[in-house]
Amino acid sequence: MVVCVFCFFVGAVVGMLEYKNNWFPLSIYRTVVIAGEEQGKPPKTEEDQFVAIYSAGGPLYSNRLYYDQIGDKRLDLLYIVRIRRHEDQPIQLDLRHRTKVYRFLNDTNNNSIYADWEQADLKVRVQGDISLHSKVITKVFEAGSISLPPGGPATADPILLEDLEDNRRTPFILKREGDL
Repeated sequence: MVVCVFCFFVGAVVGMLEYKNNWFPLSIYRTVVIAGEEQGKPPKTEEDQFVAIYSAGGPLYSNRLYYDQIGDKRLDLLYIVRIRRHEDQPIQLDLRHRTKVYRFLNDTNNNSIYADWEQADLKVRVQGDISLHSKVITKVFEAGSISLPPGGPATADPILLEDLEDNRRTPFILKREGDL
């Protein structure tokens, strides 16, 4: 009986550590299944920013496999701009149409830069090592060039975009540093 309780306890502790630290085989599962929408191809470098159609459980960053654990279906099929988890440079976008921008926030960051944004009726849970993104804010931008703060200082705030006029085309062009 004591051996069974001991084995259960050790198994539970190892399982928690495996989940928190993304150890094998969970790391393989997340790479193949969650990042599968990118055909298992990670970004070429950590500095890469890239765009994808968001779906629940998909990675939110270009260099980490953090994902929203709630998976609100209202966010599915929006566009996500995958930036580095600790991005520190503004994100430059050329919007083709009127676009609603969604940001996931955590209380560890300085969120005063979003004072004129609106609270969204959405729930998210993006658990990091030192922070938890649990709030969603939105702001509508007209067509044209915009610069979005990365968030921080603890961690970058994920960016999702919803085209309010034409859902058949990518609603924006991501400007790279050389394009500025």
